[in-house]
Amino acid sequence: MKMIKTGWMTAVVTLALVVTVQAPAQTFTRCPDRGACLPAMTGELQHVSAHIAGPPTLPSLPGSEFRTRMPLAEQPSGGTPREECEETAVTTGDRIILAQSGCCSFHGGVLGCSGDGRTVCRDGTLSPSCQCSPATDTLTITAGPNHTPNPVASGGVVNLSVTATDSLGLAISYAWSSSCPELPSGGTFNNPNAQNPNWTAPANTTGAPHNCSIGVTVSAGGLTKMGSFTETVNAATPSPQCGTERWSVKTGTDPDAHLVNLGVVTPTTIQTMRSFVPPASLPEDNRVAPVESTVFVLDATLTVYTQEDDSDYHLVLQDTAGNTMITEIPSPSCVGAGSPFAEQIAFARSKFDSVLAATSSSQTANVPVRVTGVGFFDFLHGQTGVAPNSIELHPVLDVVFNPSPSPAFLNLTLNTHTVAVGNLVQVSVTATNSGGAVPMDVYFVIMIPPAAGPSLGCPNGDALAFFGSGFTSSVVTCASAPTQTFPTFLQGMTFPAGLRATVPNFFSLMWPGGVPAGTYTFAILATPPSAFTDGTVDPGDLLTVGFDSLSFSP
Repeated sequence: MKMIKTGWMTAVVTLALVVTVQAPAQTFTRCPDRGACLPAMTGELQHVSAHIAGPPTLPSLPGSEFRTRMPLAEQPSGGTPREECEETAVTTGDRIILAQSGCCSFHGGVLGCSGDGRTVCRDGTLSPSCQCSPATDTLTITAGPNHTPNPVASGGVVNLSVTATDSLGLAISYAWSSSCPELPSGGTFNNPNAQNPNWTAPANTTGAPHNCSIGVTVSAGGLTKMGSFTETVNAATPSPQCGTERWSVKTGTDPDAHLVNLGVVTPTTIQTMRSFVPPASLPEDNRVAPVESTVFVLDATLTVYTQEDDSDYHLVLQDTAGNTMITEIPSPSCVGAGSPFAEQIAFARSKFDSVLAATSSSQTANVPVRVTGVGFFDFLHGQTGVAPNSIELHPVLDVVFNPSPSPAFLNLTLNTHTVAVGNLVQVSVTATNSGGAVPMDVYFVIMIPPAAGPSLGCPNGDALAFFGSGFTSSVVTCASAPTQTFPTFLQGMTFPAGLRATVPNFFSLMWPGGVPAGTYTFAILATPPSAFTDGTVDPGDLLTVGFDSLSFSP
């Protein structure tokens, strides 16, 4: 209200000013010269309006930076001011509201604007005459709450985030909470008042997944918004119980594991493996060569499977004659660091899990399989499906369900598995071909006991005696030698279609004296023509292998 003296007449001018600027408003102070002073502010001047009753005009407000002073009361000569100069600017986001002069002069000044447009004084009262235009405030959650991963492992960490906006640019606060009714606790936040905290799930030892509810409350200027989601906490995986007996040999952490050539896979049968002669005693941390340093593959029927106390998958295989043997897939968690078998064990276990679910109870499968694994002699202790010599494939490195049959097959058997000087040793070979004619190269070889290897020029204990050109020559070499140096027994022969034949006396000899003691393995194998000429044994180079062993003690 402005009183202007013009002679005996006084004109009353009512001013109301609303200024919208980008910069936040400041609170005015009382003016010593009885005026209300707008402090200097920098910002884009967006809107100015005034309602004037009477002749005065609005002062000039130049540019984007301005300063102005508007007297709010005239003091008659010799009199006292009717109303004191009073601050009337109020911050509400990006709007500055200037009430009429004198608003809340005797109530502590202007505090804000009520929802119904009444000026609120600092002592909490409403001005009886002053009105204002409050800005509308809205609070919105624009994204989230987001969470990853979901589900989370027992005791795992979830990354949380939420995005919110306030239309007046007011400060936003956050409050996260969680509840897991079926678990021991609701988990913990690294900072429950952060916009993007982490949440650590509680331990879930129940054996089954359970759900937790996670929520966030967003607040600004008296407004609140809430968001929530369901997080699944998986059950903790119990630590596996691993085995002990010859465990390093079973899982490839023994000092002889490097002797196993994973690049060479020898086809065999259950019948052949059941004929292997076990040693009189089994070393705890070393391998019995050549059986335990050879990777075998065989086709059979998986009859029974179970998960044992040492976490192995125990698989019982059976051939068409009813012969059985055991193969085992260890738990990857029980395979020690540095095992050359670790990756293939995990792969085999995963492939098995994708088809069957092993539990502590025996289950029947009766499904054809092709199993690849490392030879292993176990102790006899009444295992289900055990072979008479306790031979196994342990660990299993691959398993194929319902494999396509291999058409060509060679099998080799000996007339004896223990021999003395002067005894007759006879080798029988059976050949079958259920498919069409197959061209091949055939090799016949005797694996010499590892202890004799160094004296024969094979420091790794891998000496081999090859017979070439239909027994017309023989060569002693090392398994680690280039394969093109191995002499062929029959080169470029054709395995006739539909062949099934047995040669009962394929090879024979009177056991000589003066040879090293140990295990001798006789083998016959077939490859595609010229497969070994590149110097390596590649996948697919071995079409079929048959072998049998005997033990010699002087």
